Amino acid sequence: MLKFKVSNVLREISAGEKVDVLIRPEAVTLENVNDNSVLTGTVTAKSFLGDRVDYTVESDSFSLKVSLYDLYGQDAFKEGQEVGIILDEKRMKILKR
Repeated sequence: MLKFKVSNVLREISAGEKVDVLIRPEAVTLENVNDNSVLTGTVTAKSFLGDRVDYTVESDSFSLKVSLYDLYGQDAFKEGQEVGIILDEKRMKILKR
């Protein structure tokens, strides 16, 4: 189970209630793991697609598809690398199970 706080819930959801979180792959950002990384995972797949790189990032409790654009000047992440995960809270949809 993955736990984190989200402030933009459209309906009343009680603390600890199970939900599904929907987020587009381009609304997720990856970073090198640091002391501020709340969520972390491991890159398990990577595909260069011209204007973007698509990653699959997995942990014990979730699997994410991530699309990163405008990688000029940024290091690409490697398969097997542990990464920090930044979710854009404004672009999430929270659904009650």
